[in-house]
Order: sequence, then structure tokens, then C-alpha cells
Amino acid sequence: LGSKFVSVLLLLVMLLGVSAAVVFINTQANTTQQNTQREKSQQIVNAVIASYQQQIKEWQQTALSLAELTETKQLANTKNIYDVDDWKNLANRFFPSAKAICLITREYDAPTNEGCLPISYVSLKSLRQLTTQTQADVAMIMQDGKADHILLAARVPLDDKQQYAAVAIALKPTDIQLINPGLVPDAYIEISQGDLPTGLLTTI
Repeated sequence: LGSKFVSVLLLLVMLLGVSAAVVFINTQANTTQQNTQREKSQQIVNAVIASYQQQIKEWQQTALSLAELTETKQLANTKNIYDVDDWKNLANRFFPSAKAICLITREYDAPTNEGCLPISYVSLKSLRQLTTQTQADVAMIMQDGKADHILLAARVPLDDKQQYAAVAIALKPTDIQLINPGLVPDAYIEISQGDLPTGLLTTI
């Protein structure tokens, strides 16, 4: 009886040991799977960030090229209203899907709805950066609590340092091209400016 009792105890201990091992293996497998999923998610985020940064860089370079164009500088110097349409047709080749492309030849002191583009406080901040920078930081402009357009601004280099001229390009928020959606079929991604829900630009 004693030896059978010991055998039963050993069997129970072995079964408990096997059960514990199975639970441990399952726990380890779940942890590994979760870590793998987190790594995959982070890779997606990194890919989206890199894609977005690359597009911003290309936009800024294109805006700078437009600002440095001979036709842009000539129009900024002469302010000939009869040349504006020709210049806009030329500028549209640089940004075919833009909501608006403007040549601004005056400095604004306050927000206004007059002109090629509505000038908000954020727009003013961007344009004022051009007094010390060749390009303004890319900014999202809100209208009625919604993303209205992405603003690019670049200074037009003029011989007369007293003159002010800048190109301002308004792009649709949906112009942001993210990575191929087919690569992330089970992911939801959104790009926003700031932490507020009203800062949402686009989703995929």
C-alpha cells in the first residue's frame, strides 16, 4: 500500500509538473506572439513615418524650386497682374492637385480672408518664419474645426532685400500618400497634428 501510495503521489506530481510545463509553454508562446505583434506594429508605424517624412521633404523641395523659378522672381518684382494667370498655369505643373497656389508680395499684420488664400494665425506664423528661413515649417490649417489644407511656404529670393515675396501652396489633407495599404491590411493608421482629435489630417 505504501509503495502504491508513493507511486500515485509521484504520478500526480509528474502530471502536475507536465501541466505546469504546458501552461508555461503556452504563456511563453503567447508572450512571444504578443512581442512579435508589437514589433510588427512598430515596423508599420516606422514605415509610415519614414514615408510621410520623405513626402514632406519632396514637397518642400518642390516649393523651393517654384520660389526660385525665374518667372516667379520676375512676377514678384513687377507685380504685373496680366502675368498672374500664366504664372499659375506654370505653378500648377509643380503641384497639379493643389487647392491653391499663391504668390504673396506683401507682409500681413493680421488674419484676413482677402487674397488668394485665407490668412489665419497659423498661416501668419508660417509666413513670418520666412523672414529668417527660406522655408516655413509645414502646417495644417484648420477651418471650422476640420483640416482644410496643408500649407507649404517658401521665400522668393529677390535682389531688393526690402521687398517681400513668398509662394504659398495649399494641399488637400488627402494628398498625403502613405505606404501601400496592401502591406498593412489589418492596420488602422491616422496622421494628426498635435494631440487634439481636431488635428486629424487623414486616415488609412
